[in-house]
Amino acid sequence: MQLVLAWIAAATAMTPQRAIVVGGSSGMGKAAAKQFVKNGGHALLVSRSADKLQRAREEIMRETGADAYAVDTAAVDATDEASVAAFAAGLAPDSYDALVVSAAGRAPHGPVAELDVADARGMMDSKFWTAWHCAKHVAPVLADGGSITFVAGVLNRRPGKNCAPLAATNGALEGLTRSLALDLGPRLRVNCMSPGFCDTERFDHMDTERKAAMLANTAASLPLQRVGEPADMGAAIHYLASAQFVTGVVLDVDGGHGVRQYADAATDPRGCCVAVAAAVGGGASMLRCLRIASSLASVLCAWALRIWISPRSCSARLIWPVSPRAFMRVLSSLTISATRSPAQKHWGETFVSANWKQWQHPRHLKCSTAWSSP
Repeated sequence: MQLVLAWIAAATAMTPQRAIVVGGSSGMGKAAAKQFVKNGGHALLVSRSADKLQRAREEIMRETGADAYAVDTAAVDATDEASVAAFAAGLAPDSYDALVVSAAGRAPHGPVAELDVADARGMMDSKFWTAWHCAKHVAPVLADGGSITFVAGVLNRRPGKNCAPLAATNGALEGLTRSLALDLGPRLRVNCMSPGFCDTERFDHMDTERKAAMLANTAASLPLQRVGEPADMGAAIHYLASAQFVTGVVLDVDGGHGVRQYADAATDPRGCCVAVAAAVGGGASMLRCLRIASSLASVLCAWALRIWISPRSCSARLIWPVSPRAFMRVLSSLTISATRSPAQKHWGETFVSANWKQWQHPRHLKCSTAWSSP
């Protein structure tokens, strides 16, 4: 047993690595490079600006106490495939075992109809196609057992208004991550770190008071009551590059932003009901799913209707606190009342009227008083 435990510890240990960090001159990329160097590894910083690279190199050596051999730099425009191919051709095979791509340009912001297509394409060039170029040309020279880590963002799964180009780019990166994990395994692992709000240099152009207010408001909305720092993201990137049994993973590092959203929805009974209808497609599909998962539905029903009806049972065999007919009537009214615009209200009324008859059909309401889990 001790030998087995020792083997597992050795296989999962975070050993020193030689990492190529694209976008390593600032922000999360620079923070990731610090983590590699701090843990005894080597970092090759890649960016377009030679001046920024030199400043980042000096900062990393100063803060980590590493010698000059621990950090190298290479000025490369990773949005240009030919430049990346030439850079990769100059690398000795197996000389590096980790690739981190943390490239991001200025994201265009506004309604799609008002955005310049060139700006949206620029977002894809700077973030998605940079990752593609690096995966295509640098991955073949990485050592066996190495890793690729992309940096995306949670915006594609929890989008904000007027952020379509960045949300779409992040989604493309996450899809690329999962596909490459299949294509490059088992020789290489491929993962993605998806940060939430992080206080990086991209906000330095803002007025001091405005920035402070933005950070304070964001921090107050998160369970951890603070915003992310580049060091938080760097540590997560280093973990993904080091964990030997992790591949095809998108790791959210968001300070609990996702948990907060789900918690907010769960405290609103209307949100509970509408969320269920949206999740399972409404109508007969909804009722069918609820019948299959009656235990879960019992808990949901008790929660959603807690301000009107007290559940009759809390035993191991969960019992619906109301009849299916009563539940569907309340759900119908809440679905409509929870809508926020005339168009949504019209959709809700149409949805209810179209499905009300089949909800009342005897085959759906065979047990009119209580359903129990098997």
